[in-house]
Amino acid sequence: MRLGFTILLILNVCFSQAQTTNFETVLYESVSQFNHIENNDQYQPVLNQFVALTKAYPKEWLPYYYAAVLQTKIALLQKEESDHLVDAAIAWINKCKQIQLNDEVLCAESFAYTVKMSVHPTWRWFSYQEKIKTPLALAKKLNPNNPRIYVLQANLQYHLPVAFGGGCNKAIPIAKQAEKLLVQEKGKWKCLPSWGYSSISEILHTCKF
Repeated sequence: MRLGFTILLILNVCFSQAQTTNFETVLYESVSQFNHIENNDQYQPVLNQFVALTKAYPKEWLPYYYAAVLQTKIALLQKEESDHLVDAAIAWINKCKQIQLNDEVLCAESFAYTVKMSVHPTWRWFSYQEKIKTPLALAKKLNPNNPRIYVLQANLQYHLPVAFGGGCNKAIPIAKQAEKLLVQEKGKWKCLPSWGYSSISEILHTCKF
């Protein structure tokens, strides 16, 4: 009886380990594609991969996270459907938060509301600024060294009109902080978020005096 229980326990452990290994392998492949997107046509196929992962592994937060970020990026490209697409991204974020609330998820939330605000920045800034800033403030409390906090803040300052407190003068110091932290996070687990380089490079290049 004890032998049978021991064998069953070993089999369960082996099955669980195999599932974990398989998830990490598939996730790594999808994240690698996410990190190497070079044109706009690649966003939707990679998003579809992460949506499939959310269905296959509903208790893992990273597939929901990447689905939300990709959905938000697609919303940036399709202005006429931006509100609808961002709402879908926020739905992914809410599912993600039910599994794990962390600084990366909060950054994704702020990113989504920033894009929603950008549809009509003059009209929406005052009603959306708290939904943009509050998640970033909480993310900073959880992990002040997360470069995506500063990537998003720098982009927000860069794209905001000077009348709303934006512009290069405000964006450059934040962008430099983001750049420093992006370099420092090299070497971490490859499946964790690492995006932000391209937008920070654009700000630092454009804002040269």
